[in-house]
Amino acid sequence: MNLELFDAHAIRPFAWLGLTGKFWEVSYWTVIYTWVGMAILCMLAYAARWAVRKNDGLGYIAVERIVMVFIDLCKDSFRSFKMNYFIFLSSVFFFTLFACLVGLIPFMDEATKDLNTTLALAVICFMYVQVQKIKVHGVGGFLKEFIEPFALLAPVNIIGELAKICSMSFRLFGNILGGGVIYMILLEFVGSFKVYFLGYVGFTLVLAALVGYGLKENTPDKLKKIVNIFVGAMFLMTWINIFFGIFEGLIQSFVLTMLTTTYLAIGTQGGDEEGEHAC
Repeated sequence: MNLELFDAHAIRPFAWLGLTGKFWEVSYWTVIYTWVGMAILCMLAYAARWAVRKNDGLGYIAVERIVMVFIDLCKDSFRSFKMNYFIFLSSVFFFTLFACLVGLIPFMDEATKDLNTTLALAVICFMYVQVQKIKVHGVGGFLKEFIEPFALLAPVNIIGELAKICSMSFRLFGNILGGGVIYMILLEFVGSFKVYFLGYVGFTLVLAALVGYGLKENTPDKLKKIVNIFVGAMFLMTWINIFFGIFEGLIQSFVLTMLTTTYLAIGTQGGDEEGEHAC
């Protein structure tokens, strides 16, 4: 895992505007990781569609439970089910999740480890909330919020609103990067074997199966101990990788989704709910 703030392998699409700093670079590795995550997500979405059409089995139950989680989230946050909010919030969650989970693939990193990715996600969520606030309250009502309780606080209110972008982007970026730092520290304990721990999980399972069924009786005890230690270490690092990959990705995706939901619920409360799809 590369722990640099910005990837050195990058293109500069805004160089013609004189913007050549690190912040304005686009890492082509991050783009690749993002598209790999989206490809996996699209394949799972197709599989979920097939499971729903089949209308039975564990796949259908799993899809139904996941959809109900987001339906309940919308009902609890907005007092009724709103389809457009449901679509956006679920999209934010799953995109962020798979942008994190792509780091579990050998020799790949999380797309969310790039500050530009998390900043883009935060800007999208922020702009969506502002657009929905305008739809609910109108342009006048939207602008009125910045001069409450009195006009002199308008600059403070504007800065406070823009600070949400920094809050969401740096929280996600920092937590993903922090998890990567901890994982790399743990890998240092296994020294030169860390590449194998990262890349050959399948080989681990094969060795585990061999140990599970038992080695031959005439195998020396010293060799058995070496194999057991090696397999145990492989399993330990594999589960650490799974923990920092899957669990952390789920938590951070949930946090970003809940922050967006909270900002959206606060910003649209008290508005006209006519025309919304309620159930």
